[in-house]
Amino acid sequence: MEEQQKSPVKMLWFSFVGVIAIYVFVAYQQITQKNQPISFKTDDLSAPMFIGATILSLILIMAAHYFIPKLLNPTDSKDPKQTLVLQLLQFALSEVAGILGLVLFFSNGSFAQLTVLCAIAFISLISFFPRESTI
Repeated sequence: MEEQQKSPVKMLWFSFVGVIAIYVFVAYQQITQKNQPISFKTDDLSAPMFIGATILSLILIMAAHYFIPKLLNPTDSKDPKQTLVLQLLQFALSEVAGILGLVLFFSNGSFAQLTVLCAIAFISLISFFPRESTI
């Protein structure tokens, strides 16, 4: 039974990481199809929409790291379904940063904003990699 649960959690984790890579790839393809240079302007990183998206992403990631585990408290119950739900919530809340980056890219065309928010999502997902002790 435990071996069956390990596989879906790791598959979910790799799919969430893969989706973040796809976001960056899609944006890269959009830029290269328009024959535009890829530029990382510092002005893009001080835009109010980007700052708001970054703050929202960090709040959600902090919730995924600290508050959601305390609310669900999987250490009290050894129910594998509760652990799976907790990990899925953590993955999804980490993914929100990448989604916000993609939305900002399609609204204003800033590749720098997308890559920063996807990097935040990727770093958060790295910390949630399914280990033997958490599965």
